[in-house]
Amino acid sequence: MANRIILRAALTLALSLLPNLTQAFPPKIKINSREAIPMPGLPAMHPEVCAPESFKNPGASEIPPLNNDIPPRFGRFLKPLSPPKPVAFLSGFTAQLTGVPPLAPDLFETCNISEGILTYAYNYLKTPYRRGGSLQTGRATDCSGFVQHVYKSFQFDLPRSSSEQSRVGKLAAHTMDFAKLRPGDLLFFSRAGWRIGHVGIYLGEGKMIHASSRRRGVIVTDLRQPYYEGNFVMAKRLLELP
Repeated sequence: MANRIILRAALTLALSLLPNLTQAFPPKIKINSREAIPMPGLPAMHPEVCAPESFKNPGASEIPPLNNDIPPRFGRFLKPLSPPKPVAFLSGFTAQLTGVPPLAPDLFETCNISEGILTYAYNYLKTPYRRGGSLQTGRATDCSGFVQHVYKSFQFDLPRSSSEQSRVGKLAAHTMDFAKLRPGDLLFFSRAGWRIGHVGIYLGEGKMIHASSRRRGVIVTDLRQPYYEGNFVMAKRLLELP
């Protein structure tokens, strides 16, 4: 009988102390699928309010960056991060190659000028034709005025008329032989009883750019036509390509 009384008293005491034990040791909660044990004295945190991006503690100052020297991940570096390493020649090679002739100083410059002249001339396609006109002073031109303006833009001073221009440069061909012609050559033709009455710039592949007539202006013409073959006088070369 006495044992029953003692057991009942113990159970009653345990039941009375159970709420205090629950508050002292709260149950574990899950945050982002990881188990965490709250620290005593701190309020419990729920997963949906745990560390949002906009959260800031008003009582704490912002943490300074770890290293102000870290470059950003965008843009480009204005100077190398490390000094360049010297490059050594492979064994068996020397800094100066022997047996190779030096390049002519104007080898590439001449080619670039030739291409530049043709490209510049193309810019004047469909320019109006006017006899005696020049692009140096107006917006319309005749054949020799067109040639003079194009070459003047590349520091070549040519005379004004086609007859005078035919006396400049090196003779390239007396016949319409495309194998002997090079882009940039000046092509001269007889016209209206004049031995030299027309001039154009050879483009290559049997074509010429020139100020043709009042009706057509500056155009590109295929030279494989009886009229141009029959009136061709000569070709003069102003650019000496290697």
